[in-house]
Amino acid sequence: MKEKANEITLLITRHMGGALTPEEEARINAWIASSPKNAELFNELTEPDQLQTYLREIYAAKELFDSRHATIPVVNINRSSRKYAYRYAAAAVITLIATCAYFYFFYPRHHNAVTATKETKIQDVQPGGQKAILILADQSKVDLKMVANGPIATQGQTSITKSADGNIQYAGNEAEGLNTLMTPRGGFFQITLSDGSKIWLNAETAIRYPVAFHGTERRVELLAGEAYFEVQRNEKMPFIVEKDGYSIRVLGTKFNVRAYANEGNSVTTLLEGSVKVATGESNSQSKMLSPGQMAIVRDQSSEISVGQADAEGSIAWINGKFHFTQKGTLREVAKEIERWYDVKIILEGNVATEAGTFQGEVARNITLKSMLNSLSRMGQFQYSFINDKTIKIYPVEP
Repeated sequence: MKEKANEITLLITRHMGGALTPEEEARINAWIASSPKNAELFNELTEPDQLQTYLREIYAAKELFDSRHATIPVVNINRSSRKYAYRYAAAAVITLIATCAYFYFFYPRHHNAVTATKETKIQDVQPGGQKAILILADQSKVDLKMVANGPIATQGQTSITKSADGNIQYAGNEAEGLNTLMTPRGGFFQITLSDGSKIWLNAETAIRYPVAFHGTERRVELLAGEAYFEVQRNEKMPFIVEKDGYSIRVLGTKFNVRAYANEGNSVTTLLEGSVKVATGESNSQSKMLSPGQMAIVRDQSSEISVGQADAEGSIAWINGKFHFTQKGTLREVAKEIERWYDVKIILEGNVATEAGTFQGEVARNITLKSMLNSLSRMGQFQYSFINDKTIKIYPVEP
């Protein structure tokens, strides 16, 4: 433990001095990615705003000391002297960071106290969480975040219950009518339908479904957003997902559908089993998908494009992660941040193109500042909080 702590402390210090070798950079990145707490510590110790605070405190302390213990006349500082003063401050900051990292590993209580004090001063936004609104067949609304675990409602002979893990479950097959489940920005939720099929809803998603299934098919409608389905197999009653002019037909399988209105297309990604994606009048055009494939249907079009997919990456969100592909742009990343943290991102100047592309995974359970700091290590940008709902991202100053 001590040897590992000493190594990480040294790597953080060398990072701040710009002296990491490629091998050392790989080790510190692996340590950061291994735990949200590690990422938060690294961000706290190296973020620009906090470094400026450290510098101001160091300068103030030095000036106070000099004023009380001066034994030589005060002289003007020329550029060369100022350069050495900056080096002194930078060295002091690096020393302070190394000290904080040391206390984090060997005195956890001290670290927690520092974090709590710091968070009262620095503006930040908490990540999204488990919340949704349920609209029953009689159009009454239930805020699922506010209700206690246990029975929520009964419709016909079908009961709705909130389980201990905060999800809702339907039980029974004797009921009429439709229910709607909606997650807001900054929300996600899981539901188990009356047939045992499970659906995960990402932020800003809405789905409509029967209280109980009857007849020869199980039909649900994805009204907006992104949802992951694990469908109970029933060859006598196919499961059909409808979305704005196209449908996805399955017997029993696992797949993800992403259909946000501001993205210009809908993407169905298959993980297990098989699905049939159909568009046009009377489903005149259709494609069958195999595991690992995706179907893209562009808005206002009946054409279906099929290609290979990053299947596991497409469902990283249900495992508590953001997944950014090699071609992920800052504009696309900003949309994800806005939905999950319920904020507005302003991209200033040419930052959308100058920041480059993003690749990798970041935990979704960290604060917005920690998220932005992690992303800034993938691409080139700076940011500032205008208020707790608006963040400005701008190019790195030369």
